[in-house]
Amino acid sequence: MVEGTVAQEYLLATLGEKGKLPAAVQVRTCLVAAGLLDLLLKGCVGMEQKKVSVRASLPAELAFLSQLYELIGKKPRTVQSIGEEYLFSLTDRRLQDLFDAIGKTLVQAGCAKAEEGGLLEKTNRYVPDKEAVDRLVQKIRAELLEEGPVDPQTFGLVSLLDKSGQLKQYFSSYERETLKTRLRQLKDTEADPVVKQMVDHVNGLMVLVISLSIH
Repeated sequence: MVEGTVAQEYLLATLGEKGKLPAAVQVRTCLVAAGLLDLLLKGCVGMEQKKVSVRASLPAELAFLSQLYELIGKKPRTVQSIGEEYLFSLTDRRLQDLFDAIGKTLVQAGCAKAEEGGLLEKTNRYVPDKEAVDRLVQKIRAELLEEGPVDPQTFGLVSLLDKSGQLKQYFSSYERETLKTRLRQLKDTEADPVVKQMVDHVNGLMVLVISLSIH
């Protein structure tokens, strides 16, 4: 996988050595947001008056996000409503299906290895290829820690990794502060309007899901 989507690269960066999706609600929230951002960047869904709705057919390269696309196709929804469907339903089946759909594309691209894990209930795991993770980290470093243009997808990816607390795995404290400063500068000047809007909605979604998880 030379260039993955936001959802693919986000999952690749968060899997860890055991190939599991971390239990932290922030990580899971941002996985859903990453899939939504892919749909927005491709123009197959759009956002108007705080609601997301289908605008065009799902491109073949995003077929793994068909479940999310079809959910939005049933009726326009807020980002918060979409998040609740995945994070606070009676079961985690919808979230697990999203995880598996993205994970399988990583396996197909040679960026992860599929395994089974779990004692009581077998679950799918996707152990990331270390070289693929390193290439991703180096891409982020090249775009955001050096001068030059930043791709909207990379801006969105790093914003989600920051909000879910995953940057500390790959970057020093100094580098993380530099990345955050760069993100703020880009958001105020050069960020793609679609990505900027999505990041703002993720902030609200984070507050909501953390509040609901506490109660």
